[in-house]
Parts: sequence; structure tokens; C-alpha cells
Amino acid sequence: MPDNIDQRALERNQASQMREDKNSGTTEPNEADESSRSLRQEVMEQRLAQNVAERSQEIETQQNPKKINTRGAKLTRSAWANTLDSFGLTLIWPNIVWFMSSIPGLRGMIHPLGAEWLPPGIDPNLVESKVRNLGFLEKMGLAFVDILVLFIILMAIMVVVLILNFSWSDFFDLIWDTVKDTVVKN
Repeated sequence: MPDNIDQRALERNQASQMREDKNSGTTEPNEADESSRSLRQEVMEQRLAQNVAERSQEIETQQNPKKINTRGAKLTRSAWANTLDSFGLTLIWPNIVWFMSSIPGLRGMIHPLGAEWLPPGIDPNLVESKVRNLGFLEKMGLAFVDILVLFIILMAIMVVVLILNFSWSDFFDLIWDTVKDTVVKN
């Protein structure tokens, strides 16, 4: 491989020498063939550089096979922290994350549940098991809190209905009368 690199460096020097000669005005009759050859060499050099860059990326991914996607992790963490302040409205975001992580095409777009609680410098080999455990715990907690919020909302509606001494049949009768009057008038 070093012979190959030395040969390429030599070809680069020759190509730059030919360009300098061409720009300085000392041209030879065979220079058209050589200039097309130097263009080919430039293309080959660009491809080589691209292959080297791709190879270095492959080596880097082999060294760190599991990198966790942390997009939205801060947002999810702050949503949990502000749940009481917002009366449960920030639970919408963890539910969106849960939904997006359950759809196969959207899994790579956002972090899995539980990933927002991991420290930034965790060992890549431990990531999968930790995220799975934290994710299960977070899903169970989210389901419990969602049921609790739903129960609180229903209780609030029931209290308002009891205070107003309002019956649902009167409400539906009101809607029916409004629809009927609108249809009969037209």
C-alpha cells in the first residue's frame, strides 16, 4: 500500500508540474493528451479521497457501534420536570415520543423513552440494556400518569356538572332543538 501512495504522490507532482508548464506558456505538441490524462488523475484522486473518508467513517462506527439518538431528550426531560406546573399538559410530548418510537419508520427520528435520563458519557455497550430498562419503567409511569390525569379531568367535569345541576339529557335536548330549528327554518 505505501508504494501505491508514493506513486499517487508522484503522479500528483507530475500533474501539477504539467499545469505550471501549461500556464507559463511552455507547451509541447503532446500536451493535449497529457492534460486529459491529468484530468483523469484528478478524478481518480477525488474518488480516492472520498473512499478514504468513507472508510474512516466505517472504522469510527465499528469502534462506537451503539450511539444513542438524543434528539428531543432535553425536551422530554423538561416535560417530565414541568408536569405539575403545567397541570399535566406537558405529558403530551412524552406520549408523542412513545407513539413515534412504536412506529417502525419513525424510530430513528427521535430518542427512545428512557434515553433522556442517561448521562452523556455512558459506555456504548451498556446503552441498549439501560435504555430498555429505563424505557419500560418510563412507559409504565407514563401510562399510570395518563390514567391519573384522565381520572382528574373526568372528576373536574363531574364537579362542574354537579355544581351547575346540569343533566346531560337537557344538554342533548338543547342541541337537538337548535339543529331542528335550524333545519325547519331553512
